[in-house]
Amino acid sequence: MVDLQNIRRDRHSGSASIEYIVLSAMIISSLFLPIPPFDVSLVDWFLDTLRAFQANSTYLLSLP
Repeated sequence: MVDLQNIRRDRHSGSASIEYIVLSAMIISSLFLPIPPFDVSLVDWFLDTLRAFQANSTYLLSLP
């Protein structure tokens, strides 16, 4: 006799991995695509902010 629950479970076993791949691709692309009003991606914005912080903290450390 064929167990219908196992057949149904086997058909849906790979759907979660596809959802994770699509969601991951959407998140990664949103980080690297430029935001329209600013024309800068989130990664570029974060790196510019980090460079500015580093420049300011280096200046403060160089003071006597």
